Amino acid sequence: EMVRQGWEIDGDTDGKVTNKLEELNINVNMANLCKYSRLYGGAICIMGIADGGELQDPVDENAIRDVKWLRVFDRFQAFSINGTIEADLNSPNYGYPDVYTINDSL
Repeated sequence: EMVRQGWEIDGDTDGKVTNKLEELNINVNMANLCKYSRLYGGAICIMGIADGGELQDPVDENAIRDVKWLRVFDRFQAFSINGTIEADLNSPNYGYPDVYTINDSL
């Protein structure tokens, strides 16, 4: 219900951002993210970012060319690979796993 009316992006006068969000099927993905989070106690959305690196590499924010896809997984499909949690109190990722493993068994 909360994503039913879609998105309005301030400053997107030419509609490029809105078109990209539609291409990524953002309404369905965000609805699934909310639904899985409530049903399973957590969810994660993985973005296919074209930055020249591999999926397992950290994103090079200066080299981002495109976002190719979005995939939503529930908390039972995404878990910490080695149990390490970000311990730096100044990090925006504090308390979250350093690396996630995705188990996509369809």
